Amino acid sequence: MRAVAESGVLTGAAVLEPAPIRTSDALDLLRLATPPDSRRQDGWTALAEHLDRRPQAPAAQALTSPLMVALARSVYADHDNDPVELADTERFPTSADIERHLLGGLIPALFRRARHQCPARSWDPRQAQDYLARLAAGMHAQGTYDLAWWRLYQWTPALAGPWRRAGTWAVIMCAGLLLTTSFLVAVLDAPSRPEALRWFPLSVLESFAIVPMLGLSGLISRRERSLTCASAMAALVALSAGLVIPPASWYYYHGAPATVIATLMVASIGLFCFSLWLVMLGVGLPSPPRTPSRSRPARRRWRRQLVRALVLVVGVAAITETLFLSYAMAGYEGVLPSGTMPWGLVIGTVAGIGLAALDWVRGPSTADDVATAMSSIQADRLVSVISGVACAVVFNIPDGAMRAGPWAPSDPLRTTVFAAVVGLFHGGILALTTALAAHSWPHYTIARLLLAARGKLPWRLQAFLADAHQLGILRRIGPVYQFRHARLQHHLATHPGAADPRTDRRPDLPSPVGATST
Repeated sequence: MRAVAESGVLTGAAVLEPAPIRTSDALDLLRLATPPDSRRQDGWTALAEHLDRRPQAPAAQALTSPLMVALARSVYADHDNDPVELADTERFPTSADIERHLLGGLIPALFRRARHQCPARSWDPRQAQDYLARLAAGMHAQGTYDLAWWRLYQWTPALAGPWRRAGTWAVIMCAGLLLTTSFLVAVLDAPSRPEALRWFPLSVLESFAIVPMLGLSGLISRRERSLTCASAMAALVALSAGLVIPPASWYYYHGAPATVIATLMVASIGLFCFSLWLVMLGVGLPSPPRTPSRSRPARRRWRRQLVRALVLVVGVAAITETLFLSYAMAGYEGVLPSGTMPWGLVIGTVAGIGLAALDWVRGPSTADDVATAMSSIQADRLVSVISGVACAVVFNIPDGAMRAGPWAPSDPLRTTVFAAVVGLFHGGILALTTALAAHSWPHYTIARLLLAARGKLPWRLQAFLADAHQLGILRRIGPVYQFRHARLQHHLATHPGAADPRTDRRPDLPSPVGATST
């Protein structure tokens, strides 16, 4: 692929196309592939005698295709199938009927044979046929021959659109916030629980912060941008999340003087949006990337990446110090760390180094990477988990430093500590959710579980695809699976028993351009 891309137009390139074969040669090959003592030898002999008398029979026309000969060999390799049935012109009046019969019988025959060889490790043939039909229908609806795991989310209604995806992640985040709050409330002393219970409605309000972030990010095309442009986009998305702060602040601080609520609201919005901006500098916008991460720094253009990392560290440190100074000038000394140390520079440098490392590691995979589907999933999963944990820490560094001062000195110490702890946990979950939404593996996992829960795909999808590849139904090109025969994919996608996993209806779509039939 890389050689073709770099060479430009190819002139004088040889094109190999399978030529039709004689029916007698096909039958001789099929007899040679059958054990001598098998009764299927009699079936092939009877079929050959029938075709000698009727050379224009549908079976004779079908067996001129190398693909049909290979399918016939696989379908009639079992003792339960008798190839003489192909001579039945009432059942198979045309060669197309024979082709459909062979294509439809291939998958059950292969999985049935595998089940006889190892009953404990094989799939039910009928269920395997249904799973592969749904995969073929989904690929056909997308107009592609590539089954790329990082695009599986497009098959799930809950993740297909940016706003639906935002709603799904909001539900996930809300569940995480409620579980965290429930755990903290359970370990508190009884006098603090009335104050702690106020955090349950607040958790629901905070979960709405991710809706405008993911919705807006889904409308922005994912492509490589300069650090300045990426920072501006991240700032815009982070500001959209700040829309949730006013109602959350009003709910939590209602009853306090209006000036106090307004002051805390302004401080919270600035700190909240700044922390989210830091997170998105490290992981990118929270929307599914075009390709998964490779889990290791790119060796090419490392000098350019080093300059980008240095600019990121210096920029984050300078902006963090500016933010801390602006808080001090605005009269927020009570919520800033005490002492004369330039906390903005210290915190910004630490956060900048972590973000630069994440930005370097999350490089997208390319065609030059040697990877299988499973290794690609494992690599992106590793990057997703590390990024999520790191961003949870980075998000809370500025907030944790400012919470060193008492937000409400008149409150009891226990309540103040609880508010700080819950706030840090809530910020960590928000950052974790934002980081996970910027990677491929979390979207793939959600889509796979939703489709499996509805019975559309197997729970162990990669194990199933690996078995189908081992049986020769699929082929693997790097991290992508393809049906070994394009005609098989088209047959499964347009067969009445094949349903699109998104609609449960048979797709009525034309065959994609460029399909090969042999």
